[in-house]
Amino acid sequence: MISRYIFFIPGILVLITAFTFCVKKQDIDEIFVATVIGNDRDPVGITVKDFLHSYELSPSPFGNLKGFDDKKAHLNLMIDKKLIVLEALRYGLDNDEKVQIQLEWYKDKAVRHELYNEVVRNQVQISDSELRDAFIKSKTRIGVRLLVTKTLKEAFELRNRLVDGANFEDLAAETFAYPLLAENYFDLWYPLWGQIDESIEQVAFSLELGEISNPVKTKWGYAILKVEDIIQDAIITESEFQRAKKKIERIIRRRREKEIANRFIREFMDPKKVKVYGPSIVFLVEKSKEILSGDHLRLYAEPSKLSDMQMRSYGQELRDHLGDVIVEFEGGRWTIGEFLDKLKKVHPDARPIMTSKNNLKDVIARMVRDEFLAKEGYRRELQHSNYVQEEVRRWKEEIVFNKLRNDILDTVKVTEPELIEYYEDHKSRYMEPDRVNIREIFVRTKNEADQLIDRIRKSEDFADLAQEYSVRTWAAKQGGEFGFFGYGMHGEIGNRALSMNVGELTGPIEIEDETFGRGFSIFQVISKKEKRFKTLEEAKTIVQRNLLKKKRNDVLNRFLDSLRGEYMVHVNQELLSKIMTTDDMARGGKVEMIYVPLY
Repeated sequence: MISRYIFFIPGILVLITAFTFCVKKQDIDEIFVATVIGNDRDPVGITVKDFLHSYELSPSPFGNLKGFDDKKAHLNLMIDKKLIVLEALRYGLDNDEKVQIQLEWYKDKAVRHELYNEVVRNQVQISDSELRDAFIKSKTRIGVRLLVTKTLKEAFELRNRLVDGANFEDLAAETFAYPLLAENYFDLWYPLWGQIDESIEQVAFSLELGEISNPVKTKWGYAILKVEDIIQDAIITESEFQRAKKKIERIIRRRREKEIANRFIREFMDPKKVKVYGPSIVFLVEKSKEILSGDHLRLYAEPSKLSDMQMRSYGQELRDHLGDVIVEFEGGRWTIGEFLDKLKKVHPDARPIMTSKNNLKDVIARMVRDEFLAKEGYRRELQHSNYVQEEVRRWKEEIVFNKLRNDILDTVKVTEPELIEYYEDHKSRYMEPDRVNIREIFVRTKNEADQLIDRIRKSEDFADLAQEYSVRTWAAKQGGEFGFFGYGMHGEIGNRALSMNVGELTGPIEIEDETFGRGFSIFQVISKKEKRFKTLEEAKTIVQRNLLKKKRNDVLNRFLDSLRGEYMVHVNQELLSKIMTTDDMARGGKVEMIYVPLY
């Protein structure tokens, strides 16, 4: 059913896929694997590229289907989605104000992505010799000792003492405040190429055996390195290089892109002279704590982030301060009111945590930066690029699909008579199983357990003994009582307890607890509840949820049936059977994946 499908969300992965066709890959990408034709409409379709994008990045709801059957079922869900999208466009939902706001946000994001490609990614060129040099380094282990100081002056002093013959261990003990940390630095450290701070890596791989480095600036301070061991693989083959080539290229590219991006952002944003106003930040945070502390907002998983519903009323609470300046930059400024207006256009997941000064300040600075970057992208007319156009198309379809689908589902209501009827028809689903409550003492040795069970049989109070002796601390605090639990809980103890009578005492039983380890348990059943049907009142929430889900599925499927009668759908079965996915390729070996930055 359509409601079971989790539709694709473009992420940070781009999978390299292969096909068994005779034509070029770029041509294959644009071939329709399914075509949808309506009355007086141009045909629209799902390309091979669309299919792979969705299939690879979406969890399959068809766990029992494999191979071609899984692909076919997935394509059918994509067709259902396409039908709803076409109907949404026919209704003109793409002109809805909220849809336009969401689409504009994704368009700006795509333009920034394309700007990144133009000014950063496309500037990185990696030669074969660089790859081979990095490959050799990746097959070399350098054993180094390391000292880190706060200042350059201290670092030079340490280096001079090392050159003059000072003992490395003695200097480490002086340099590191915690003895355990100093001891760790006595050991040789074997940094792996590509997995450590690049500044340290470059120096470590450039030193000769026994050589001491000059001070190296790192994010932790200034480091002094001494090479005491060099181990290189005896045999390095061309086939190994070819297998490792893509991974090495990704590491080098990531580093180069980060360097170029940081330089570009610094040169681009420094002239803007962005300044965030501290008093406005403090006011917003304190006011947010008041607004978001209400009981009606505690239902949210992240109550300090603003949902769309909260945004509608948020401005009213701040109306006397909407004109206060919150951020200033060359040529302009944002007031609190303008900031809130801009925040409405930001995806909820990207909104700041309004109760954190640092997060709010950082997000505002990024919002200003992103707005300038988007303007630069539009100035370069990057909105006309194929990538941006394709992203806008994808997100337009995603947004209008969700709107029409939600509009349809929001019309579905559950009445009280329907609720009662559904409960009676599915009463067996709402069975409360047998449950038991016990009081237990868990100790380390059998001898101690034997003594305690003897004392209990002599009428000493079980709860008092549990509080004093049981190592299962959470139960000991409540006199050894577990609270009611059902079958499958608490392992052998639970299984035994369910078969015992109230008041019955047993033990010692040797058990292995995941949290408290091995020991011996003695316990007594203090009460039991027989299985029974929950009343409608007790099960009402879950019954209502199940019935609402069923009714929504029925309504959505009826709507899809009506659309299938209006549109003609053609599936290229032969093409679908030849599309190679990661599921197919994984049967023959590993599948390479390329990671690109999140913009």
